Amino acid sequence: CASSKMARVPIILDVLKAVAHTPPPYDGMPQKFVDTIHGKKVKWTVHHPTIFHDLRAMEAISPMEFCSEMTLPPEKSELVKSNGRSGSLFLKSRKEKYIMKTLLGPEVKCLKDMLPDYCQYLRANSNSLICRMLMLVTISIGIKFKATVVVQKNILDPAQIPGMRPQIYDLKGRVIKKGKLLDNRSRIYKDPRHGTDVVLNDKDLDHHFHLDHGQLSVLMRQLVSDVTFLCNQGLLDYSLMIGVTYRPSFPPAATPHGRPSAFTAEYGGISGRGGRQIYFIGIIDCLTTYNAPKQIANFCKNMIWDDPELSTVPPEYYANRFLNYMHQIWVPSGQYPQRPPLTTSY
Repeated sequence: CASSKMARVPIILDVLKAVAHTPPPYDGMPQKFVDTIHGKKVKWTVHHPTIFHDLRAMEAISPMEFCSEMTLPPEKSELVKSNGRSGSLFLKSRKEKYIMKTLLGPEVKCLKDMLPDYCQYLRANSNSLICRMLMLVTISIGIKFKATVVVQKNILDPAQIPGMRPQIYDLKGRVIKKGKLLDNRSRIYKDPRHGTDVVLNDKDLDHHFHLDHGQLSVLMRQLVSDVTFLCNQGLLDYSLMIGVTYRPSFPPAATPHGRPSAFTAEYGGISGRGGRQIYFIGIIDCLTTYNAPKQIANFCKNMIWDDPELSTVPPEYYANRFLNYMHQIWVPSGQYPQRPPLTTSY
């Protein structure tokens, strides 16, 4: 019931706070704890505590700041189910700087397997667009609830533009499946000054994103680097999240926090459309491998659709299609190609 789900949130947050304050072991082995929290017996396992401690330190996240974000008012203390196929539960931190998300078993395994390479890659690439994962904890509450939770930085962190509600895109580079009708764009599109709660995807995109030549060159180089890393890890089905809002007339409300990046220098994002808009950019959903079920799904779906229309394709094909699409939706400021991104195929 809803009340029991809400009762779990303070327990989950208290566990995450405890993890943030617990020094990592020298051997890097998982840490296991048992305690009574809010009258419930709670068990939790901290996975790869040393590596995640290093990732938080890399982003200059102190335990005090992290714990402050994990203190939520009642109206925000509710796990929200995603609209995706995974059915993951989500929770945003107090100022929406972090997102807590439950993971399925294959996603947990994928993250554990790639974690050393992921940490090493991010250490060498401060401009990386790959989402920053900061903590991985399996939590059991009584006998009825068990979940593995990942904490990650919110790409759409509103710290520097309070009250921001950007227009959000989740783009993979797929061609629309045959027989699929386009959504009514006049119904779902809103001016980015006002935003919308609807997340748009490939079939909804009918315009390009504009950066100046220097920014565009940096973005494309970084996308190639990031996608090459993900491809080498055998990953697919990731997407580029883009949040679009108009540049505010006031200065940033907060000092940039963490490692400097070319893509967070302007109000936490990057300046676009000749300085009129701010883009918030990041690669999300990076924990899907091309395992046996995905290969079977690809075989079956290919009887109905072609590879350009599918997400379940080999990592190399997915990477090439994704990058090809990125080169077509991002254009230099002042250029307005006649061909809409919607018709793009690889």
